[in-house]
Amino acid sequence: MAKIPVDVLKALGQKGIEIIKKNPQVVLTALGGSKKLVDFLNERKKTEAERFEKKIQDQRARGKLHYRKDRYIKFQNEILPNINNHNFEELDQLITEVESFIEQLENEAILINKPLINKRKSNWTSISTQLKNKRDNNLYYELKRLNNEVDYTSNFMPESLQLYFSKIESLEERKEFVFISTGKSREKINIDFLRA
Repeated sequence: MAKIPVDVLKALGQKGIEIIKKNPQVVLTALGGSKKLVDFLNERKKTEAERFEKKIQDQRARGKLHYRKDRYIKFQNEILPNINNHNFEELDQLITEVESFIEQLENEAILINKPLINKRKSNWTSISTQLKNKRDNNLYYELKRLNNEVDYTSNFMPESLQLYFSKIESLEERKEFVFISTGKSREKINIDFLRA
């Protein structure tokens, strides 16, 4: 077997070492042209992703997939990539669901102190943060538009919230409402909200 440069092995990592052991002829020929190596690794990655998806579908069909894991996969593959398509109420429901998962994990961590639980909790916390930021940012800009444009109707906010905000007559009360509901800094609110 020809000598493979150390930097190539480092770049491939543990998975690369396994590939080299299983398919030395493919790797050796691929080293002649780096495009072949990249194509081979991309094909391998695609095959592994398909295998993972098939495994998940099989577990779902047999009822063996844990509900929280199934939801996590759905959040990663469907909800977060399409986060812009959700309105305020939908985002709020998703945040509530994620926070219940975090609470479940905290309760499990009391009984079992395993690093895996902490990793799962941090994954769900990351999702929660993304959802909250999106909800609060969209709410802020919708309230700003509602404040500045008299005839504006928001598709993001519930109608009851729009009516409540439009009935607040004092500019200072509106600014305080925006500060409490979105968590934006008072300086930013003072700049963006100039008239009631």
